[in-house]
Amino acid sequence: MKNILKIAIVMLLIVGVAGIAKPFSGKKMVVTLASGDLMSSGLGTALAWGASKEGAKVTVVIGANSLKYVTKDGWAPKFPAKKKTIKEILKKMVESGADILVCGMCAKVNGLKQSDFIKGAKISMPPPILKAMLDKDAKTFEY
Repeated sequence: MKNILKIAIVMLLIVGVAGIAKPFSGKKMVVTLASGDLMSSGLGTALAWGASKEGAKVTVVIGANSLKYVTKDGWAPKFPAKKKTIKEILKKMVESGADILVCGMCAKVNGLKQSDFIKGAKISMPPPILKAMLDKDAKTFEY
């Protein structure tokens, strides 16, 4: 009888731990923000943040007109749907393990260097960006 009770407890523990797993654990998502439009970039950021909170490994690629969202002194209005700035959301994502890759060519053209960007945003050249985007297990989105 004690063995049956032990087995039942172990089974309940296994089921309980399995229930804790996040629904997107093991999934990969790459979101490219290139538009300077608050609503478009905000939508992409919000979806990436949601996936990140649910366990996905998220990489956000920042380029073109979206550089302002990751520069320390850049434009930062609140995205209405989340009542946070894109910069605030990206900082939270970095804290939870997301990668923020800034297009190195875009940074150079705009005269920006690593010290101009928020903590966690890394200037990156094409090979690491392409590696993330072309990963066979990653889903890639552009906003």
